[in-house]
Parts: sequence; C-alpha cells; structure tokens
Amino acid sequence: MALTKPYGQKNYMGEYASDALTLAFIQGNRWDTNGDGTGDPFPGMLYYNTQLNQMKLWNGTSWRPIDIGSDFQESVINFFDPTIALPVGPAVGDRYISTATANGWINNYIYEWDGAVWMETIPTEGTVVEVEALNEFYAFTGAAWVLLPSLLAHNDLLGLQGGAVGEYYHLTQAQNQGIDMLEGAVDPNGVVNGAYGQKYRDTATGTIYVCISNPSGTNWLGLTFAGQQNFYVGKHGDNDNNGLNLAEAFLTFGAAIAAAVALAPTVINQFSIHCFDSGIYTENLTIPSYVTVNSDSAVIVGSHTLADDSALISQEIQAAAGVIITKSAGAGSAIFRCDRMVLTGNAVGMIVTSGHINFNIGEIFIEDGFGVGNVSTEEIRGFVGDIHISGTGTAFLAAGGGEIEVVGNGIYDAGNGTAFCIVAGATGYISAMFNDINCDVNWDIDDGTFYLKAGRLGPAAGGNTETGVVFVNDDYRAMAIDGVLRTIIPNAAGDVVSVLLFDGFVVESAGGISTPDGNLTPGNALNIYDDGVDVLTLTVNADGSVDIQRTAGAATFTVELRLRWR
Repeated sequence: MALTKPYGQKNYMGEYASDALTLAFIQGNRWDTNGDGTGDPFPGMLYYNTQLNQMKLWNGTSWRPIDIGSDFQESVINFFDPTIALPVGPAVGDRYISTATANGWINNYIYEWDGAVWMETIPTEGTVVEVEALNEFYAFTGAAWVLLPSLLAHNDLLGLQGGAVGEYYHLTQAQNQGIDMLEGAVDPNGVVNGAYGQKYRDTATGTIYVCISNPSGTNWLGLTFAGQQNFYVGKHGDNDNNGLNLAEAFLTFGAAIAAAVALAPTVINQFSIHCFDSGIYTENLTIPSYVTVNSDSAVIVGSHTLADDSALISQEIQAAAGVIITKSAGAGSAIFRCDRMVLTGNAVGMIVTSGHINFNIGEIFIEDGFGVGNVSTEEIRGFVGDIHISGTGTAFLAAGGGEIEVVGNGIYDAGNGTAFCIVAGATGYISAMFNDINCDVNWDIDDGTFYLKAGRLGPAAGGNTETGVVFVNDDYRAMAIDGVLRTIIPNAAGDVVSVLLFDGFVVESAGGISTPDGNLTPGNALNIYDDGVDVLTLTVNADGSVDIQRTAGAATFTVELRLRWR
C-alpha cells in the first residue's frame, strides 16, 4: 500500500488490544473525521488487534476483521468496462480492474499502464485492493470482486458467548440500550425515559447520568466527574481574558497553559488549548500532563517541553538553536504532531531523555543539527514524510540504550548529511522503514543495532560505517571485523532454533575474497574465510545466538551476509 501523509486515510495505526483503544489513539492525535478528537476513524484505517490476533479495518461505520493472510495489491483507480475502448490518455501507473473480456483485457484481471502497454496482473483468491474512486476495499473470491466488509455477515455473530479476554457478547436490544448513551439539553429526571443502566448526557451542562429505575423509567443519578475543558488563543486576544471562547481568547499559549494548570488537570479533568490563527507565536512552552496544545494553523518558534500524557499539535515548528521538543522526566508518553519542522543552524528537532514520544511529522528541514534523537533507555517512535538536510546534520541519532522506531518516505541531503547514526558506546537500536534514502552518509553505526528496510538507497559518497550490528533489507553488514567477538543475533526470542541459512561475501583487508554459502545448526561453527593465515568464523551457539569473529591471523574483514533462520 502506498505511503500517505501521516494523517491520511490509509494509515496503519499499529497494535492495540481493542477497538476503543485504537479510537482513543486516533482521536488523541486528532486524526479523526472531525479533526478535533470527537469524530470517527477515516474509512480504510487499519490496526492489528492483539487480543484477537487479527487485522481490523474501519469501513465507515465499524471496525471489521479482515484476513491478514490476504494478498494486498497497489490500489486501482476504479472498475473499467473495456467493451467499447480502453482508457483514453492514461498516465503511467494508472490501474483498473476489468469488468469484461474485450479489447485484449480479461474480466476481473488488473491492468496497469507502464507508458507503452497495459501490464496484466492475474488476481488470486484473497487478493485485496482499494478502489480509490469508491474509497472502499475489494477482495477477489476466485470468481468475483466483493466489497471487503461484506465478507462477514452480522448473523455470523449469533450464539457467541463472552466474558474471557478476546471474547464478545452478542447483545439483545434491551442489553444494547443499557450501554447506549442518550443526549439532550435538559435534566433527564422525570422527563427522559430510559432502560435500567442506560447513560444520558446533558449537553447544556456536560453532566452524565445513569438510569436507576428498574426495569425502566425516568429516575436518573447524576455523576460528578468533569470532562475536557477548552481554552482559546488568538492574535486578537488578551492575557487578561478568561480564554473560554474565541471572543475572550488569550494572547499567548503560556497564559492559556497557566490557566489550565491553575485548575489542576487530571485524567478526568483534561484541557485542550486551541488556536485558529495562522500567525507566528514566539514562545517556549512547558506543557503539563493532561494538557493538549492544538495550533493546527499557527507557526510556533521556540523550545518546548512535554510532560507525560501531554500533546503538542502545530502546523509548523521552528528554531534556530537548542532543542525544539524535549520529553520531561517521567516514564509515560507524550504526543507530538506537526506538518513542518524547520531547524536552522545547530537546532535539534526532538530528543528523549526519559519516557516516550509518539510523533507524526510531515516534513523536517535540518541544517547542522539533528532531527530526532534518543539519549535515554526508553523509546521514541512515529511517522515522518520527507527529511531534507542542507548542511552536516543528521536525521536520526541514538546515543543511549533506548529505541528509535520510524516509518517514513524519504531522507535527502544537499550537503554532507547523515541519515542514521548510532554513536560509539550506545547499546540501543534504530529500526527504520523508508522508501528512499540518498545522503552523503546513509548510516554511521559505531555501536548498537540498526535495522533498515529501504526501497531505494543512494550511493553514500561519504561512505557508510558498519562497526555495530547492521541489517539492511535483511542483509547483515559489518566492517573491520577483527579478533573481538561480535554478536549478530543475541540469545533472545527469535534467535536460531533449528537452522541458520547464509550466503554472501567476505573481503579480507589484503584483498582476499570468499563467497560463503551454507547452513549451520545450533552448537556448530564454520570458517567463512580461510586462506591458511587469516580465518573468519561464523558460530551458531547452543543457545541460538550467532557470533562472528576473526579466529586466526591479523587481518580485518568486511562482510555482507544474507541470513535466514528458524
């Protein structure tokens, strides 16, 4: 599936234990249909349910399970009937599903224009594509294309029992009313008739009520917790205002944050600060827990600190020095999202010293600083569109024992930039997936572990460094291997259980070359280079870990091995 903007409708949301947790994540990032944390997912959004071990897709009205073993294909523009003629004036990459056999096309086959001819793809049972014109997913049954959500019928749920983790209840209408929430602008007592246990929200006051009549009636009990409260910021505002609406907006984000802090934010008393102006705000913000700053239309210049359970959302973030985004002390998570991050001079985009940051960034522009860094033992993860480096900067830097996990489109430089760096002494790892990487140095891995999946890699004129553990598109790469033992695969979940298959090449520092190809079972070793003086040995230990080491001589080795194991 093609990459889209971070908030696009085709995003894979990640792994969650329930539909509710997935919706909370989407609304928390304002990726919902309303864009304010109150709407639904966009049709086509996916996530993996860890309780049910299945992929689920939002079809516009509900989350529906889909077969994760399906063959997902690139999307098509629409269905097309070739009976009269084929599509006129197609662009390269245009794709259609044929609805008839005519003019060289075959019914149900997929056709793509390559600039000269229509290339044919024969679908198999389980093939899935998105039809862009309909904004729907279709699956091929082996005989016909069917709308993906229609593969599961509602009556298939009849008789299901629930109660254990991963199970569901099939509710009666009365039971469903018990969990449904009614709304109205009046106190429901004596006015609204509800089922026992049913909820009601008074939209005038925000109060939540529960029906306590048995079995039904008009007796309601009001609950006393608060919900989210809003403050507003605008160029027309004044810090002496109350900030409760646009007309009474604060002038600065700092004043709005101070007002929220004075009301003691908690998990059930959260605050959202909104700015709808397109102006520039020069402020350094400290955003406390349970506060979200949402400036989708504004540009913020300065450095900002995010606490656990806080969020910053902006159209553009800029800085000429220092660190723009820092996670404060605490083991929890914060959320950062912006369309553009502009770092001039030695400015740093984002750094984690404790806890976690989940980020979603459209573009990052870097000069001589770095975009995303982790110096903690925790993790930072997210999505980024394109990263542009104009000087000697670095896109991603790891300097501790933590993790950086990122998916993006491209990393490019116009100077002497580096895409990925793990400094000497670091014990953490970077895991990345990008369509295109073209920098002076694509990776400088002095220590730690680096995993990269890349569609296209530039030549890296400045040379890559591979003294840590490096896997690029599943190939293990290493430079200057000497007599120091290096662990390729640690003794952990996912190590070698039965056999390791390998092939590749070894270059000895004096120019000798070998092309090893073979297999090893746990408890065995093989010399993958041996010229009678210098020997390089690959070992699969009894515990399933894999090591590589020069076991004789004084030469050093450069290695690239394709490894497969089970």
